[in-house]
Amino acid sequence: MSQSSAPGPIQEADSVACADSRSTAGDDRARNDTILVVEDEPLIRLMIVDLLQAEGFTVAEAVDADDALTILADRADEVKLIFTDINMPGDMDGLQLARHAVHSWPWIELLVTSGRGRPASPPLPSGSIFVEKPYTFDKLLGCIRDLTHQR
Repeated sequence: MSQSSAPGPIQEADSVACADSRSTAGDDRARNDTILVVEDEPLIRLMIVDLLQAEGFTVAEAVDADDALTILADRADEVKLIFTDINMPGDMDGLQLARHAVHSWPWIELLVTSGRGRPASPPLPSGSIFVEKPYTFDKLLGCIRDLTHQR
C-alpha cells in the first residue's frame, strides 16, 4: 500500500501469494509496530494474538470493527497492520473496516481473511492481501512478514 497522503480509489487487492514462514521466535529484529487483530471468534483471536506475541510482535485485539475503530482513534500512529476477518457482527464488517482504513490511515497495511472465500464484490482495497481460512500459522506469519517487510 502506498504511503501517499491522498489514497487513490479502491481497486482490486493485489494477487500476492504469501510464502510460508517458519517461526523465528527469539529473532533479534525490532518489531515495535503494532498488529491489530480484528476477529469476533474468541478462540481464534486468542490463538492468533498468542502466536504473534510469541513471535515478538506487539499486538492489539478487537472483537469487531467498532472496537477496532476505537483502538485506531487512539493508537493509529502505532499500528503497522490490520488483520481482519470479513464476517463479523456489528454495524461494519471487516471489508468495510479495510476500506475505511485505506482512506483514514493510508500507511496501515491490510491483511483480510474469511472462511467464505475471497469476496468478488465489492473488491478488497488495493495493496491488501487476502488469506482464506483455514490457514496455517506459517502462512499467516509469511503474509504478515511480507506486509511489514520483516523477512
